[in-house]
Amino acid sequence: MRTRLQFASGFSRGTCLLLFLSQELNLRKKLLTFLRPVYILNLPFFQIRHEIKEVVLTLRIRLRRMGKKKSPFYRIVVADSRNAVDGKFKEILGYYDPFKKTPMKLNLERVDWWVTKGAKPSETAQRLVNLARKSIQEEEFKSTTDTVETPTEEEAETEKQTEEDS
Repeated sequence: MRTRLQFASGFSRGTCLLLFLSQELNLRKKLLTFLRPVYILNLPFFQIRHEIKEVVLTLRIRLRRMGKKKSPFYRIVVADSRNAVDGKFKEILGYYDPFKKTPMKLNLERVDWWVTKGAKPSETAQRLVNLARKSIQEEEFKSTTDTVETPTEEEAETEKQTEEDS
């Protein structure tokens, strides 16, 4: 004979059962994500079985369209893949504005951090990340070549004279 567990306010049947069965507060917090309806059987406490579903967050690094009509810019955000494109997001990593002189600003340290946490960039976001990395490498290369001093005309003449003298 099966009997239903009565609802506590706002909880599903499965959650009520698991809250009833669990003794620890930490376990109760973890079990609040349980969604499947379960019935209590007229069995002793140790014979009642239950399952816990793990919710896996699939994080994506993607572009979120902003701006007005026919003049868009994009925010590069980390969001759950189940959310809508313009829906909730976890963090803003940067922006991409194709109509400006400096079209992109991106926090690559945070991008790397989110990738280590399991976020997967979309194709477009991956292209923008690669472009940002290339531009940083080019800036570093330019800064190293700028630091090398080229000899002035006077220094070049003195070098020639010292070579001729020797």
